[in-house]
Amino acid sequence: MALFGTLNTGASGLTATSTAMSVIGDNIANINTTGFKGSRADFASMIPNSIGGLGGAQQLGTGTGLSQVRAMFGQGSLQQTGSALDMAVTGNGFFQVNDGDQSYYTRDGSFYMDNAGYVTNAAGLRVQGYSALDDGTIIPRGGDLQIDTGQAPSQATSEVTFDLTLKNLDTSDFDTQLSSGGLTLDGNTVTLADVDDANGNIWATSSTIYDDAGNAHEVTFLFEQESDTTVTYKAVVDGAEMGQTEGFLYEIGEGSVTLTDGAVSASEFQITASDTFAYTTSAPEFSVLLGKDVNGDDTDGGVLIADENSVTSLSQDGYAIGEVTGIEVDDEGIITANYTNGEEKVLGQVVLATFDSQAGLRRLGGNLFSSSYASGDPAIGTPGSGTRGNLQGFALEGSNVELEHEFVKMIQSQRSYQANARVISTASDTLQELVNLL
Repeated sequence: MALFGTLNTGASGLTATSTAMSVIGDNIANINTTGFKGSRADFASMIPNSIGGLGGAQQLGTGTGLSQVRAMFGQGSLQQTGSALDMAVTGNGFFQVNDGDQSYYTRDGSFYMDNAGYVTNAAGLRVQGYSALDDGTIIPRGGDLQIDTGQAPSQATSEVTFDLTLKNLDTSDFDTQLSSGGLTLDGNTVTLADVDDANGNIWATSSTIYDDAGNAHEVTFLFEQESDTTVTYKAVVDGAEMGQTEGFLYEIGEGSVTLTDGAVSASEFQITASDTFAYTTSAPEFSVLLGKDVNGDDTDGGVLIADENSVTSLSQDGYAIGEVTGIEVDDEGIITANYTNGEEKVLGQVVLATFDSQAGLRRLGGNLFSSSYASGDPAIGTPGSGTRGNLQGFALEGSNVELEHEFVKMIQSQRSYQANARVISTASDTLQELVNLL
């Protein structure tokens, strides 16, 4: 009887709208869930019944049924955070995490570092990525991402580079205070004040250098012009640095500079002390570059300017042991540590997974997805490569659910439910009338 079919049709409508309300309720419940992707219930008409009619065979609809609950992978809004390991994907791609046996995929980038240095999510699943060598070179071999936030090793100074201007003395002012032994720099006879009083013809400037243990030492360079074409210099330290008398100067090396057409010829001199610094096992050894840059190329430094001695630039390549002051993640997923000694070091790189059909991913609990036959296998690569999106550090991706749209769909589902219930009620009343006629 057609009226009984109408009851079933109305019941299918009630079931469909109940399912739609469940999906809407789940979306609203997860509106504050990090990286959540809202779902949409899709419905399809049921197989119709064939009935006879005056015009021949006809088809009569029998209601609706659930076709699929589809995850909507639109971009969620970004929320700034204070954690360096909070990451948000902007664009296509998923973080890959692993429990040791199986890989999962997520847009929730709220990660932490465990006591073994592995980057994990709140459930302890390890983030997948590329590791880095001690020199910061990325190894493009996937695995559990482990980062080392321990101390950065020190580096002994190997080069000290000056760009100078030197005072141009008259011939009558030339003396040999340093070269003739007038000032004996042996750690117990001459102070820096004595050098300052040496007729004003000796100019001093200093640089910090680091030994092989990462200890800092102050080295003073004493410059003296001996002739129209020659400037000599000595590298000295406080005597206490060499186990000598504190406050007196101790020479660790010397060199000379040739003046050509009013400029210092590009020159490099090796300083090798005969004695070690106190409490270290090796003597200081480094190059002094005058009129060269850190790459050893000629510069415009070292030009003689009358009545002026000055350093226009100074650099050295050593540094002390460093402690981590913070880490950061760039848009390519590269994790970099910053240290107290001013150095930076690449610790690793996060990877992203993409799929031929992300709509085919299976939704799991805990903000996770798993691959399926419908999604295809994951394609793993670095952020920004191929069709993969970029990463943003100190940020999380919020839910992509828009509350106002969910409320509109909720009202539509509510009215649909009421209408289907009315269909059933009307069919029931009609059946009651039919029964009363019999």
